[in-house]
Order: sequence, then C-alpha cells, then structure tokens
Amino acid sequence: MTALALEAGVAIPLASSAAFGLLAPPASRRMPPRAAIWLLSAGSVLLAASTVGALGIVVVGAAGALRPVAWVGDWSARLIAAGEPFGPAAASLAAVALALQVLLAGGVSWRRARGLVAAWEACRACSGPLVVLADPEPKAFAVPGWPGRIVATSGLLTTFSPPQRRAVLAHEQAHLDARHDLHLAAVAIAAAADPLLCLR
Repeated sequence: MTALALEAGVAIPLASSAAFGLLAPPASRRMPPRAAIWLLSAGSVLLAASTVGALGIVVVGAAGALRPVAWVGDWSARLIAAGEPFGPAAASLAAVALALQVLLAGGVSWRRARGLVAAWEACRACSGPLVVLADPEPKAFAVPGWPGRIVATSGLLTTFSPPQRRAVLAHEQAHLDARHDLHLAAVAIAAAADPLLCLR
C-alpha cells in the first residue's frame, strides 16, 4: 500500500465523520422517521468504526517500524519506516486518541448495559404491559426490556381523553416495537468513540 493510499485511508473516514455529523441531523429531519433513525444509527456506527480503524492504521504503521515489533513479525523495520507516511508525533496522538475512544465507548456501553439490565429487572417484576405511577403530572415513557413496558402517570390517565390516551400509549408502544432504545444506544456509543460525529 502506497503512502498516498495510507493517508487517504486515514483522511477519508475522519472527513466523512465530520461531514456526517454536520449534514445527517438536518437531513434526517426531512426523512420519514423509520428511515431517519436507521440513517443516524447505522451511519454513526459505520463511521465510528471507520474512524477507529483509521487511527489503528496510524498506530499499527508506526508500531511496525519499531525494531522489537519488526523482529517479532520477522519483517524489516527500515522498509516499514521508509514507506510509513505518519511520523512518531502523529502516531503518538493517534494512540492516545484510540485509547480515549476505547475508554469512552466502553464507559457508555457499560452504563447503557447496566440501565438495560435494570429496566429488564424492573419490567420482569410487573404483571402487565402498562405500569401506572402515582404522579399528577401527565407523563408517559417506554421502558425497554424483555418484554418492555409502558409507564404512564395517573395524571396522564385522568387528564387526557380516551383518544389522547390511546395516541400516547400507541406512540410509546411504537418505541418498544421498533427497539428505538437500541438505536439510541448505538448512536451514543458511536458518538463516544467518534466525537467528529457531534460537530453540529
């Protein structure tokens, strides 16, 4: 692989992430909801993975030019260093960025997983699909789990008319059916791993 190809392999994912972060949110607002959520979640995951891979190219290329690594791999450190377009400073920055990406994405994944397990435990203890909280404020939300539950307050049930209640509960059920929690988790993890997605 030529030096120009290596540079392009690093620059293109970084530029694509930045462009996606700027352009995808406004574009998604003009799309049908189902298409918009897939654009944002799948696009974010794909570009975050590409950015991690791009930084990995920089780190691996620099590591391959080190004599101890070359000795283990049985290749020429001199030849690798001659064809490696990124200097030690860029490789060091890439290594730090890569470590931060892994730590941040891991932290978000851990918190999301804990929340999902807690939601599952709470839902498992409930007998029906609807959980009513004693709260005068009209609120409703979906709690993911296996199965998920819809939580509504007593204020919503007493304040809203039957058609309004049905509309709110159907909206929350749509969140559960489409597993929007997984899409949100994917975007949160991708954004933690690739801050360029959050430029807007």
